[in-house]
Amino acid sequence: MKGLLLLVGLCLIDALKINKVESPILPVHIGQVNIILSKHTFLYHINLTTPELSLIRIKNSLIKLNNSLDFKTNNHYSILLKNKISNVLSLTTTALEKVNIFFERPRIKRGFINAVGKIQKWLFGTLDSDDEKHFKSYLNILNENENNLNNDMKNQQSIFKQFSNTYSKTFRNLNENQINISNQIKYLSTEIKNIIDLNQAFSFSNIIDNLLIVLHSVQNILNNIETAISFAKLNTLHSSIVQPSQLEIMLTKLIKIYGKSKVPVFQNIMSYYSLFSTQLIIKNKIVLFKIHAPIMSSKYEYFQIFPVPILNRTIIPTHPFLLLNTEDYWTTSERCPDVEDWYFCLQRNLHKQQPCLATIIRTGKNHCVTTQLHFDETSISQINANELLVIPSRRTTIKSSCPIEGIYEICEPSTISLDQCKVAVDGKTFQAEQTTHEEFVFILPEIGITSSSAYKEQILHVKRIDEQGINQINSVINNLGTTELVTQPNSSHPWINTTFFIIILISGTCFFLYLKKPSKRSKTVGIEQKIIEPLFSALGREESCN
Repeated sequence: MKGLLLLVGLCLIDALKINKVESPILPVHIGQVNIILSKHTFLYHINLTTPELSLIRIKNSLIKLNNSLDFKTNNHYSILLKNKISNVLSLTTTALEKVNIFFERPRIKRGFINAVGKIQKWLFGTLDSDDEKHFKSYLNILNENENNLNNDMKNQQSIFKQFSNTYSKTFRNLNENQINISNQIKYLSTEIKNIIDLNQAFSFSNIIDNLLIVLHSVQNILNNIETAISFAKLNTLHSSIVQPSQLEIMLTKLIKIYGKSKVPVFQNIMSYYSLFSTQLIIKNKIVLFKIHAPIMSSKYEYFQIFPVPILNRTIIPTHPFLLLNTEDYWTTSERCPDVEDWYFCLQRNLHKQQPCLATIIRTGKNHCVTTQLHFDETSISQINANELLVIPSRRTTIKSSCPIEGIYEICEPSTISLDQCKVAVDGKTFQAEQTTHEEFVFILPEIGITSSSAYKEQILHVKRIDEQGINQINSVINNLGTTELVTQPNSSHPWINTTFFIIILISGTCFFLYLKKPSKRSKTVGIEQKIIEPLFSALGREESCN
C-alpha cells in the first residue's frame, strides 16, 4: 500500500500542469513600472575658444623659435632641440585640427535658388493654402520650442558648474602656461645664438618637455570631448560626459529637489547611464550638453494582455500592454524599456483606451465589446519563460516528458506550465528557459613530496649542533696535521670477520687431510696401499708408508 501511495505521489509531481482559461483575456504580469512624467535638465557647456587661441599662440611661438635656430651653427644640442620642437609642433597642429572639427561650418547662401522658388510658387501655385497653414503651424511649433528652450536656459537654476570648472580650470592653466612659455621663448630667442653651454641647452629642453606634457593632456581632453559628442548624438549618456562620481552628485541634487519617491534608485551606478538621455548643441565654438534626468510618478503593475477566444468570441486589445494600480490605468502599444528590475514608460506614449480591461482585472466583470474569432489552426504562444498559451482549433494532442512521458488532449484554450518539462504540440517542441551558473574552481597542482613519492628518502633532516660539539670540531681542525687520531677497536669492525673466515678455512683443510691419512689397522694387515697424488700442488707431496 505504501508503494502504491509513493507511485501516485511521483505521478502527481511529474504530471504536466494544464489550466483551462475561462476569461476572454489572459493578463500576464510582467513586473512593476514607473511613468516618466517630466525631466530635470542639467546644462554642461565647454568653451573651445580659449584652448584654440592658446594652441595658435603656442604654434606661432614654436615656429619663430624653430626659425631662430636656423641661424645657429648646427651642433648636437641644436639638432636635438629642433627635433623636440618638431614633435611639439606636430602635436599642436593635431590638437588644432581636432578643435576645428567641433565647429560648425558656415552654410552656402542660396538666395538665388530661394528667389527662383518664390517665383515658381507665385506662377504655378505649387504650395496651396492648406500646405501653407500646415507649414506655418510647424513653424509656430518650432518658434515655441525655441522660446521654451530660451526660457529653460534662462530659468535653469541647477547648472552643474563643477563640470565646466573641470575643463575651464585646465584651459586657464594652459593659457597661463602658454603666457609663461611665450615669455621664456622670447627671452630664449634673443639668447639662442649663444647656446653653446650644456646647462642652457638642458634648460631649454626641459621647457619643451613640459610643453609636450601639457599638449598630451590637451590631446586627452579633446579625445574625451570627441567621445562625449559621439554618444550625445546618439542621445546616450556616457562616462566621458559625466563621470560616476559627478553622477552621484546629480542624484543627490535631484533627491533634495523632488524627494526619493520621484528619483529612480538602482543598485549599480552604471544603470543610470541607460536611463538618462543627452542632447547636444554646438554653436559659436561652445559645446553644450543637455543631460535629462527622469522624474517618476507613482508605481504601477505592468501586464501584457493576450486575447483568448471563448466560444469563438474574444476581446482584442488595441494596446496590448496595461499599466494598472488601484486608482488609475494606462495602455500602450509597445513594451517599455527596462533597467535592472524596473520598467520605465514615457507618459507621451501612454493612452487611456479600453477601460474595461482594467475592470476585468480588478473586479472580474466584463463590459468590453467582444469580437467573433475563428481559428483554422492551433495557436501556440509562449507568454513567458515558463508558460505556454495554447488555443486549439480542434482536439489537440500534447506530448510531454518531465521526466516521465505523458500524452494529453485539450479542446479548449489552456495554459501549460513548462517547469522542467519538454512539451511537443503540433510538431513544435517547447521547454522552459534555463539559466545555469557554473562556478569555476581553479585547483593548483599539489607541489611537494607525498608519502608515496620515490624521493621521500632524500629529504635531509638537519639537527642542531650544540656549542660544545662546535668547539670540539674547531679544536680538531686547528690541530690537524700534528695530532694523530687514535681509534679504539670496535667489536663490529670488518677485519674480525675476515680473520674468523680464514681460521674456519684452515680448520676445514686440516680435517680433510686427516681423513686422507692411512689408518694403523691397514699397516698391520700388510696390505700395500698406493697413495694417490693430490691434484693440486699447493698442498705438497706425501711419502708412502712402505
